[in-house]
Amino acid sequence: MPARLRCQPQDLEHRMEPESVSKKGAKKSKGDKEKKQAEKSEISEKRSKKEENGQLEEVDEIELKPPKSKKLKTEDSNKKTKRKSKKKEKNGLIKEPKSEIIPGLSDNCSQYSEGEIEELTPEQKAGAFSNFKISQETIELLKGRGVAYLFPVQAQTFNCIYDGGDCVAQARTGTGKTFSFAIPLVEKLQVESADWKRNRPPKVLVLTPTRELAIQVARDIQDITKKLAVSCFYGGTAYAGQMTSIRNGIDILVGTPGRIRDHLQNMKIDLSKLKHVVLDEVDQMLDMGFAEQVEDILKVAYKKDSKENPQTLLFSATCPAWVYQVAKKYMKVKYKQVDLIGKRTQRAATTVE
Repeated sequence: MPARLRCQPQDLEHRMEPESVSKKGAKKSKGDKEKKQAEKSEISEKRSKKEENGQLEEVDEIELKPPKSKKLKTEDSNKKTKRKSKKKEKNGLIKEPKSEIIPGLSDNCSQYSEGEIEELTPEQKAGAFSNFKISQETIELLKGRGVAYLFPVQAQTFNCIYDGGDCVAQARTGTGKTFSFAIPLVEKLQVESADWKRNRPPKVLVLTPTRELAIQVARDIQDITKKLAVSCFYGGTAYAGQMTSIRNGIDILVGTPGRIRDHLQNMKIDLSKLKHVVLDEVDQMLDMGFAEQVEDILKVAYKKDSKENPQTLLFSATCPAWVYQVAKKYMKVKYKQVDLIGKRTQRAATTVE
């Protein structure tokens, strides 16, 4: 019996061991398989995700970069359009605009196309700066004032005034009468004048009926010259500043008849060297009772039947008969008359309120 008992448990252990091992191995193999499958599934999921991401990136690149076929099509279309334009140019259908220089404008802004040249009015073409003896420096200053060409009254009187002839110009207020005599006189003085010494007497005298007009005329002249000394004398102000201008020297004197006659009576100013006399708004000046004062001033500069008398320029909106009587008294026998009003009685331009 005891032998049997010893053998039976050994046999049982030998018999049980392989079964337990096999069960454990089976369990391990199943766990490994499950792990491997899980890993494979994870790897496949990662790959699928990467592939999805990769596909999206490729799509973006395709959208950003057009295919070569499209480039070829655009190049072909450009070539076709160029060929068509060349054919049209050969047939005379298309013409390139030729650049031309518009007279009166500087080199920097003088080139325009033919279409722009056609838009210029006859008045603008007639008043082009290149038609007149105007320096480039003065042209730039005029452009700074917004003047791109001479107005009709300026264009019709420029050559006469520049050449030293007497002139009677009738034009409405606001049509540019001031620049009519200012531009040619400034150009002439800047070319001829070489005397810049102190206490020099004025060569140009401009008489106006009111102080407001005198200030405006003096300001307009100062805006178009940097070389000439321009002074303005009128009543209601101190004499000290005007005396300083006389001591420094004056090239162009603008003022009212009353104050200028006061300086003459006090022997403070010399008008015997005048070369040009301008009576601006002469009809108002004589109508306001300045006739005697004007004659007292002009007697100093004019001599009877003398060829050396100053150049006389009369500018007015209206020209009554007595204006021509003044002209005959002080002006030469031959003088130019410019009338831009005719029988019309309106004094101011249509653009002036």
